Amino acid sequence: MRIGVSALSGIAGVLFAIGWWLWLDGVAYSVHINNNVKINPAYWIPGFTCSFFVLMLLPVSSNAVNASLSFSFDGDSRAQRARIWFLLAFIIGIGSIIAALALLITEYLQRKDERAVKSTWPGVAMFLQSLLVFLSGLVYRFGGDQVHMQYREVL
Repeated sequence: MRIGVSALSGIAGVLFAIGWWLWLDGVAYSVHINNNVKINPAYWIPGFTCSFFVLMLLPVSSNAVNASLSFSFDGDSRAQRARIWFLLAFIIGIGSIIAALALLITEYLQRKDERAVKSTWPGVAMFLQSLLVFLSGLVYRFGGDQVHMQYREVL
């Protein structure tokens, strides 16, 4: 079964929207349950950095990443630049997932002092947001390439 590029774009958009909706729901839930206790502004960083990961994936074509590995000082090193850009993007994306997981564990699951929260949902929502936004970037960036490659093989 083939999934079209527009369907994959739609799936990626839905994953992205659900991720951000979950986080906004976690923020609203935290304010409501914890008697107007505000979310720390630093807890927004994993979601924004993961969204930045998605934006970093978009401008580089798969042809640039899959280009020849030949390197020369006077030639075109487009493949190396594209691979370094992808590496930086994935470091940012995976780092944001790790940061969300670390905040979930340290601030929502293990805290036992007077600042302990009543609900772990905001921490879970923060982690799910980062994970879903990361997955949406992967679906949008690499799903369409697979569809184009299948059509080229048929033609």
